[in-house]
Amino acid sequence: QLFDVVLPQEALDGDVEYRCVWVKNTHVFETLYAAKVYISLETTSTDTVVALAYDSVGTQVIANENTAPVGLSFSTTNSYATGIALGDMAPNATKMIWFRWTVTAGALKMIDAGRATITGGVVT
Repeated sequence: QLFDVVLPQEALDGDVEYRCVWVKNTHVFETLYAAKVYISLETTSTDTVVALAYDSVGTQVIANENTAPVGLSFSTTNSYATGIALGDMAPNATKMIWFRWTVTAGALKMIDAGRATITGGVVT
């Protein structure tokens, strides 16, 4: 689970949180070509929205979970065709992906889930 439990006051007031995930091509010799990231399963709650951003520099650190990373454009893209391009990922290459989770003020209590997918092609 990437995000924590929404506390009652956060649900009442609304909340925006950020998380960073590093992805790595762990293959020994194959490059992942034209890698993209997209939301493959929307959140199950109608009171939450997840958006993604690619940090091509990959050096940002934020003060806390409510501080937005600087200079990134978040997207709710939900298909490979409209996914965020990560470029080619050589063996052992890493990419920094940011997630923004928005909880609407007055959110109802429920179990929330979603999924992001990173995919591309391999030429052998």
